[in-house]
Amino acid sequence: MGICCCCRKKETNNVISLYKANKECNNLINELYNQTWRKRDVQEEYKQFIRGVQTKTELRKNYNLSIQMSAELAKICNFFREVRGDGNCFYTAFGFQYLRMILLKDKPNQFAEFTKKYANIQMKIFSDNFNTENEKIQANLRTEFFKMISQLRMIKDKQKREESFIKQFQCYEDQQEMDCCLYGLSTIFFRNLANLVVDENDLATLLYDRENLLIWETECNNNEVVISALAKSLKIKILLVFFQNAGFELKKYEEQHEDQVILLIKPGHYNIGLYLEN
Repeated sequence: MGICCCCRKKETNNVISLYKANKECNNLINELYNQTWRKRDVQEEYKQFIRGVQTKTELRKNYNLSIQMSAELAKICNFFREVRGDGNCFYTAFGFQYLRMILLKDKPNQFAEFTKKYANIQMKIFSDNFNTENEKIQANLRTEFFKMISQLRMIKDKQKREESFIKQFQCYEDQQEMDCCLYGLSTIFFRNLANLVVDENDLATLLYDRENLLIWETECNNNEVVISALAKSLKIKILLVFFQNAGFELKKYEEQHEDQVILLIKPGHYNIGLYLEN
């Protein structure tokens, strides 16, 4: 996907100029936020779509793990990030990890192939009195999503690239240096990707509530079908850690692949799992 000159990275005094969505896209995403989560009373510390990295000790406390089970979990996941509990948590936890991976991996072809393969994906989303069925609206959302992540990918310094990505993904209100659209665009994209890959892998018949895939802040009751389909189509390993009774159950999908996403689930909510070398 070609990027016009106005979207190229600019650095002045080590400050990264991040891409901002155009007015139409920005207005639409903010309208979606206004009609949904902004109507609810959310404490300031919980407004970020993803929170900071938390330690193994905090991980054990959060999931009420025994010391023995905590030690077992640490072999595959020793840190985590909390995700906002707004009904989009699965797509937040998965989308953040996948985008971070393709933005930071030293595999330029992987990013290029991703943007090319899904260049024409639908960007439908529904919520009460809100929808994006109009094809021009979808085209605009799709273009702005790819421009935004392409701008991030062009930041040469990998540490700055990661910091900029996290900061922009967390952003929940428009700011001078960036807007709050990345989370919304990412969630819409990955919901539509889930809808696409269940067909690619002939798994649609196993989804009894498929319509939920494209409804904002609504979870699908058959998410493991979606996880399996995403792992196969994206050729990644997914580790699903299901917590219960002071322990956990581990499920692996497409474990032959190197690239990995870790999803932590306690009934009703997903968080982001991390494995960081000490």
